Amino acid sequence: MSSRRSPRPGQAGTAPPSEAPVTSLRFVVGIEGVPEGRAVEVVFPESRLVTQRSRRVVQHSPLVIRRGLTSSTAWYDWWHATRRPRSTRRLVTIRLQGSDGRTRHTWLFPDSVPQAYSLSPLNALNDTVVLESLEVKVGDFVLRRLE
Repeated sequence: MSSRRSPRPGQAGTAPPSEAPVTSLRFVVGIEGVPEGRAVEVVFPESRLVTQRSRRVVQHSPLVIRRGLTSSTAWYDWWHATRRPRSTRRLVTIRLQGSDGRTRHTWLFPDSVPQAYSLSPLNALNDTVVLESLEVKVGDFVLRRLE
C-alpha cells in the first residue's frame, strides 16, 4: 500500500490558474519615441554574472526584435542616428500578454542602443514577408510581473 495521497487542487502536482504558463504568442514591443510597430519575434538577451578583477559584473547579449517591413523607417532611422557621435539611447519595453489580453510580464530595457540593422533576403520564388531586424545593446533590464 502506498503512502502517497493524490494532490488536492492547489497542491503539488497541479498549478493554480494564476501559475499556468503564459504562451509566447501575444506580446507588444515599445521603443521610446518610435510609433508602435508590430514585432513578430523577440529574442531576449542572455544575462550572466562574470567575475572581473575580483568583482562580479553582469553581461548581457543583445536584444533582437523583428517585424514585417512596412513603409515606416523608424527602426532604420534610430539605427542610422546611432552612427553619429551622439547616439540616441531609448527605453525598449516588451509586454507579454495572457490569452485574455492582460499584461502578465513587462521587461524594461533602459538606455538601449541599436548595434545592427538587417533585412531578410528577397526571394522571387517565395511570397513571404520581408523581415526587418534590430539588434539592440542593453545596459540592464528590469522585470515587472503583473497580474
